[in-house]
Amino acid sequence: MTLTTIIATGLGLAVGSFLNVVIYRLPIMAKRNALKNALPHIKELHEEVNLDPNFDLSKPFNLNVPRSACPICNHQITAIENVPVLSWLVLSGKCRGCKSPISTRYPFVEIVNAIAWGTMAIIYYNQTYLLILNCLLTSTFICIMITKLDGQEIHKFLIFQFLFLSALQLVHMLSQLAFVAKIMGIG
Repeated sequence: MTLTTIIATGLGLAVGSFLNVVIYRLPIMAKRNALKNALPHIKELHEEVNLDPNFDLSKPFNLNVPRSACPICNHQITAIENVPVLSWLVLSGKCRGCKSPISTRYPFVEIVNAIAWGTMAIIYYNQTYLLILNCLLTSTFICIMITKLDGQEIHKFLIFQFLFLSALQLVHMLSQLAFVAKIMGIG
């Protein structure tokens, strides 16, 4: 059980780092998509929107591209600067390029997700399906909550993912109730 918990916590830390990307980029991706659909109808808005590099619609922007960079100086984050929590601590919570502060939200999300995954590993030890399901459900919930706390609109993908995972959880719970009822001779 200890090894499973350690592995789950480590994976939760790494996934927490990715959650920060999702939390930051999904709202921008949604706004870019809305702008892309609106721009043919609102030509004068195009020049104003292109002042922000996140909204340069000629360049791709998704969960993969472009590489993570400081929003102030555009310093690209290297692999060594992207180690969950540790890099933030080593860099004293500042960009290596311009020394501007990096939000404490980044290590917070990583740590919360790691603790959640470690806890799930303890609760659902030897129940791989439930462990994976609840880790994904918890991570999706973290994304939704932090996105909302950031004052951003929650992307419909996160809502659908949360509903889908919740439905899987409900189906599992109902199947367990049916099994228990059958054993007890109720059903």
